[in-house]
Amino acid sequence: MKIGNLDVCSNMLAIIRGEDNMRNQDNVRQLTMDLFVAKGEKAAGDGIKAIRMFTCATKMGSLEGAKRLLQETKQMKDLALRKRALKSIASVANGNWCQQFNLKEELAAILPSCDDGSLIGNELKTLRDCQLEMEFSILMGDDNLVTNLSNVLQKGRNILNHAMEFFGKKHYPKSKAKSVDFIIVQKSKKPVDQTIQEILAKREWRDFKSRFTQLLTFLASIQPETNSKFEWMKDFTCLNNNDKHRHSLQNSRKTISVARDMCSNIEEIVEEIYKWCWITDQKH
Repeated sequence: MKIGNLDVCSNMLAIIRGEDNMRNQDNVRQLTMDLFVAKGEKAAGDGIKAIRMFTCATKMGSLEGAKRLLQETKQMKDLALRKRALKSIASVANGNWCQQFNLKEELAAILPSCDDGSLIGNELKTLRDCQLEMEFSILMGDDNLVTNLSNVLQKGRNILNHAMEFFGKKHYPKSKAKSVDFIIVQKSKKPVDQTIQEILAKREWRDFKSRFTQLLTFLASIQPETNSKFEWMKDFTCLNNNDKHRHSLQNSRKTISVARDMCSNIEEIVEEIYKWCWITDQKH
């Protein structure tokens, strides 16, 4: 394999397999996995072949194969193929060796996106459909613009709230908080992260900072007070009320901008929250 002649390697491996020698079994397994990885690397220009080789290595328990397959999945546009590949990784992602290389965290970050039954898989698809209807109404200037704008804003708010609710059910099932909506901090005199912690404490999520420091940092970093990229959140909360703001929706170009910005950024937010639903704490 070092000299790059994989055909010779395959022939030699076949000879070794043919020998009835128990001592060779572990070596044969390792060599087979390495050969699959090497063939995947050689087929880098042919996505399907590379994926097939990395998948074979992964199913045999190869960490390197799983890592390379994970990288390949990030470039896949075929969601069905991507999902199958990720399931192959998931099948070997329970061993302690995975945790040493942060593969578990990487997998958790990407797997829900391809799960047909997941929050992201279903609700974001519906949001994209609503967004298409909104853009068509804007283009045609038809009478459905207000309704379609309202649908997009409301759907976006529901998705954000559901992500936080799902997180709460996973990690704080005993909490009696009535509302666990997505947190948007506006005009706080205290540091944003402190305000978020106080809100979470009211939800009885008191150990949140120690268990989910990275998520807390992320939630603070996407607030309109700390990041101009998320300034749309300032108007988002009030504009997604279908009944009170129909007049402002109809007459405000800013509302269209808020809806578009929300659609552009929501996947990043929800995927980060959803990722931590599958990680118990930062000491995994």
